Amino acid sequence: MHHLAPHQINYRANIEALLNLNVQYALATNAVGSLRSEILSGSMIVPDDLIDFTRNRPLTYFENNQWRHVDFTNPYSEECRNAILLASKSLGYEAASRGVYLCTDGPRFETPAEIRLFASWGADVVGMTGSTEAVMAREAGIEYAALCIVTNPGAGLSPEPVSHDQVSAQMAAKMPVLQEILLHAARLLVK
Repeated sequence: MHHLAPHQINYRANIEALLNLNVQYALATNAVGSLRSEILSGSMIVPDDLIDFTRNRPLTYFENNQWRHVDFTNPYSEECRNAILLASKSLGYEAASRGVYLCTDGPRFETPAEIRLFASWGADVVGMTGSTEAVMAREAGIEYAALCIVTNPGAGLSPEPVSHDQVSAQMAAKMPVLQEILLHAARLLVK
C-alpha cells in the first residue's frame, strides 16, 4: 500500500536514484481504471501511447536552463514493451499489446463525464502516475515501459461506485502475476 498521493510523489528524485544506480531499464506497474466496457477488471495492458492530463506536478526531469525538447513519438521503450509482452506470453498470461494510458493528478477518482471525455479522446485506461514516470525516464535516458492492471471500471461504466478498497484488492490479487512477469522481462532485458 502506498502512503503518498500520486501528486505528492517526487518523481524527479526517483529517476535521479535510478540514474545514480546506473539503471538502464525501468519496468513499472500501474493500477488503472478502464475507460471502455470491453476492457474488464483483471485485464493487463502494456500501453504504447499516453495522454498527460496532469496539471499540478513538475512537467520535466530537467532543472533550470538544462532542458531540451525530447522526442515522444513512442512514449514507451519498444525494447522494454517487447520484453514485458514476451514474458507475459511465455508465462501463459494475456496482456494487450496496445493501449492509450491517460494520466490524471488524482488522488480522487474521475467523474463519469471525465471518463466519457477521456474515452472520446482515444484513451483506453486512466491512472495517476504513469505519464510523469514515462516523461522523466525518457528525458533521463532510461528505457521505460509499464504493465497496467485494470483494477476497476471507470465511474459510470458500472452501477457500483469506484472504491479504493476494490482497487487495492484487485492490485494485491494480481501482484504475484505482475512480479513474475516483470522479473522474467528483466531477465530478458539484461541477458
